[in-house]
Amino acid sequence: MEIRSVALLTNPISGKGRAIKASDIAYRRLRQQGIQVEVLTGGNEADSQRLAKEAINSGDFSALVVCGGDGLITTALQSQAQSGFPLGIIPAGTGNDHARQYGIPLDVEAAVDVIVQGNAITTDLGIMRTPNAEKWFGTIACCGWDSLVTERTNRISWPKGALRYIAAGLIEFALLRSLPADIVLDDAELHEPISMITIGNTRTYGGGKPICKNADPQSGNFHVTIVKSVSRRRGLYTFPTVMAGMMKNKDIEVHYARKVTLNMSGAPLYADGDKFAFPPAEIECIPGAGKYLVPKC
Repeated sequence: MEIRSVALLTNPISGKGRAIKASDIAYRRLRQQGIQVEVLTGGNEADSQRLAKEAINSGDFSALVVCGGDGLITTALQSQAQSGFPLGIIPAGTGNDHARQYGIPLDVEAAVDVIVQGNAITTDLGIMRTPNAEKWFGTIACCGWDSLVTERTNRISWPKGALRYIAAGLIEFALLRSLPADIVLDDAELHEPISMITIGNTRTYGGGKPICKNADPQSGNFHVTIVKSVSRRRGLYTFPTVMAGMMKNKDIEVHYARKVTLNMSGAPLYADGDKFAFPPAEIECIPGAGKYLVPKC
């Protein structure tokens, strides 16, 4: 497809301010290649979602381009999902797992060149539903030890940078406990305490950890990884193993399912790095709901 004009959506705080610099570089690169650009800067999630929706519905643009992290992409997905409108990505966040899945370069100018090529693919997206809310996601939904680590990381202010995530992981490991769960999948049911569950439309989260290494966002199914109830002693081996994508472990189960019904107490449900809600929830794979601009093969 031909890309003539784009709406460039940016969050000033994505990647601890990296998104603003990346947006400036992307703007110049796009203009150099003859692309008309309108920069949209959202002050908060609701504002960014409104701007994305208006851009998609306006008819003025060939694509919506998100310059930021996975959280801002998720915000855009709330308006873009099932629209058939192409979404381009300029990675400027912390994890950039959408970009990793689709082979989008982390270099800003190289990512812009991908957008200009206009190579669009259709993908699956996930949608999470509770009785009171629903939300689309593009990468992985998780609940359990890993979502508790993310929750604690967001609450503590020290140490800074990557050390904060490590500190949160150590705290939650010290507090490790089994979480009662009732899980219904297409091909199985599980009614017992577990440590965590990840539901993957794509392969990685947390900046490249292949927790759902066989996920295929064009398959119509999720890759579901379940870590069963483990002690802290077993966890010292099991958690590093599963985060590295090695699934041959008696404490790890892998399933493939289009729909997951999750009733699990004691941990929040996260997706694309953002908190959604506490279960019970239904998580469903919707084939063909996404459309991304990606490198040509």
